[in-house]
Amino acid sequence: MNRVYCFALRIISLAALTMLVLAGWPQPGHAQPAGIEPQAEKLLRRMSDYLASRQQFTLKAESTLEVVLTSGQKLQYDSPATLMVSRPNKLRAHRKGDLANQEFFYDGKTLTLYNPRENLYATTAAPPTLDETLDFAREKLDIIAPAAEILYKNAAERMLKEASSGFVVGPSVVGVSKVLISRFADRKSTGRSGSRTGTSRCPANSSSPRKRLPGSRSSPY
Repeated sequence: MNRVYCFALRIISLAALTMLVLAGWPQPGHAQPAGIEPQAEKLLRRMSDYLASRQQFTLKAESTLEVVLTSGQKLQYDSPATLMVSRPNKLRAHRKGDLANQEFFYDGKTLTLYNPRENLYATTAAPPTLDETLDFAREKLDIIAPAAEILYKNAAERMLKEASSGFVVGPSVVGVSKVLISRFADRKSTGRSGSRTGTSRCPANSSSPRKRLPGSRSSPY
């Protein structure tokens, strides 16, 4: 399975938006450059620095899981998400797409996942900061919050550390916003299918609504 992540960031007072297309394979008709282009790194850092400087913001993220069948046909599963962040320790996110319908709540003390489809929730104690909780959820619970890669205070550093190449694709339009598209390939995923993109796992593995958190309480609302 391959994945393409497209982030369209809508933030008040942000004049120029940057959309990142993260993939583990070259697009048809576009040669994969070696290394990371300075302009692509500049755009990534600009986006990361802007979000890191905001104490409160809301964003919408679009991710697509692309499955390549043995016949060569491709299936795409969309997973849009809306997030509200209040640093240093508040997050509310709702991921609703083809594979999952799940809400995330973090209040600085607990992390709660709610599955509206089955009317079930699970909650567990969480670290005191958002960055620590994102790591905790990933490493201890095998759960990836929507758009987690860009929520870290040092998002660019983390993403560049994992990237083997990156370049500016060019201008595009997302909704009504003009954006610049940059594409980065993960050094772990280059030339492989079933690969990881950035530092996140496949949404099908990370967003199972039936997953019970270790040490958690689980019951219907």
